[in-house]
Amino acid sequence: MSATIGLFLVFYSATAYTIFSSGLSHIARLPAAGDMLADRVIYLIFFCFFMMLTFSASIASYISLFRSRETSWMLTLPLTHRVVCLWKCMEAALFSSWGLIFISAPLFIAFAQHRGVGWVFYLKTLTSLIPFVIIISGLAVSFMLITVRWFKRSHLIYAAVAIGLFMTFSIVKAYTSDKKLAEESGLNTALTFQLVLRHTDISTSPLLPSAWLAKSTIDWSRPWRQGNDPLNIALLYSNSLMILLITCWLARRYFFAARSRSLQHVAISAARIRMQQTNNSSTTALNQRRFNLPSSPLIALSLKDIRTFIREPGQWLQFLIIFGLLALYAMSLRHMAYDRSNPQEAHLFAFLNLTVCALALSTLTTRFVFPQFSLEGQRFWILAMSPLRLPRIILQKFVLSTLFTGTTTFIILLISGHMLELPSNDTAFFATAILLLSIGLNAIAVGFGTIFPNLKETNSAKIVSGFGGTLCLIISFAYVALFIGSLVFARLALLKTTSSPGIIDVFENRAALIALSTAFITTALATILPIAFSIKTIKKLVFLDKL
Repeated sequence: MSATIGLFLVFYSATAYTIFSSGLSHIARLPAAGDMLADRVIYLIFFCFFMMLTFSASIASYISLFRSRETSWMLTLPLTHRVVCLWKCMEAALFSSWGLIFISAPLFIAFAQHRGVGWVFYLKTLTSLIPFVIIISGLAVSFMLITVRWFKRSHLIYAAVAIGLFMTFSIVKAYTSDKKLAEESGLNTALTFQLVLRHTDISTSPLLPSAWLAKSTIDWSRPWRQGNDPLNIALLYSNSLMILLITCWLARRYFFAARSRSLQHVAISAARIRMQQTNNSSTTALNQRRFNLPSSPLIALSLKDIRTFIREPGQWLQFLIIFGLLALYAMSLRHMAYDRSNPQEAHLFAFLNLTVCALALSTLTTRFVFPQFSLEGQRFWILAMSPLRLPRIILQKFVLSTLFTGTTTFIILLISGHMLELPSNDTAFFATAILLLSIGLNAIAVGFGTIFPNLKETNSAKIVSGFGGTLCLIISFAYVALFIGSLVFARLALLKTTSSPGIIDVFENRAALIALSTAFITTALATILPIAFSIKTIKKLVFLDKL
């Protein structure tokens, strides 16, 4: 296990360093704008880290504070509410931010090598990440305490609608102004550079902690300015201390009240659901007889999984945001600047688009599908007493997750193919490819989730952070790389003979046929082997020793 994780860390670090270093070298060759664009890239990286960590810490702190059984147990100990809340805040910060150093280390090393700075740069950057993480965790916990204590679900819905309308209006306004400006002056290099800088100005806002950290990092990378501007690092440390004081005060005053209100909402929702089930039981039976609706244990188990997913805001909210970003990304591909008359360039962008969607899908299956078996936890004996055999439960989870994620990503690939103005046969080709990837990735997630369960944990983020989740992500990445690599090889082999390859051309080209066969065989192995081993594991009841 340690060797697998270690090899993956080494491979990722080397690959990320090589890619980022090549990107910085390419930017540096741009006349009169290399350093400015490199600085803006650092601002954007820290801004993305800030947004992702804030969202992740908010979800993790909500689960730890209001959904964890361990918190209920800790409240019975001779500990103050402030201590319990702060401990859970630290726990959420660790689980949310441990990947920050892992992801950013190769990027910082490449940036330092590009600027030619010494070891002091690494020390300063590493120490500045501590107050950065404290600010994010404190803001997330404070936001959750205030939201749960004083806001209702209707208020959150109104706020989400208002934010969505504001973002839509801003995007439409920016697109309209850019289109008008491009029509009046022409899309030249200077205008493109100006638009890129204008649309990334939000990452340089002096009100954002990410901008303070990025500004300090950039200043430390310039030897002639080292130590001359302590303002930004002082802002980081002073604000981290201030947010700690605010979080302590909110935890002492409102944590118990917020938790009590959360439990009250859960009890009211459960009572309302029981009342609706009682009132609608006869109606449901009548509708089933009238419309001949199927009623089977598989459908009941699927409905149970869907309702459990909907009742957990920490699950569906992340899922909705990630797929919303993917849909927004697909809609914006219309403005991708490339020569649509050149088939090689069109295929390059199409394969890059497929890679983006496949990697996002692999992350989603690991994050949401992998913990499904473990989340049954102490209640697994209920499923064991159901009319279903245990292997069919594994197959049910695999089919349900594949239908949901496969359908969604299939629609996104159709939209992106239309936005990239691909021919209909190419759009169908890439949409079919994402369907095959969805089958393989969901099988890997379900299989590894059954082979490496954590039945004592109720927090899905902690379940994914273990060895099984990490190994599942590594295998998913390897499968995606092999599958897309085979498709790329097949397409290159076909383009040597014709510019618009069809199905008949595949059978006439031996290299393309071997490459496509490799992709299909890889998908079959990725689907059959994990499911077969998971069924074998569940039949032997090996997981019972982990209860």
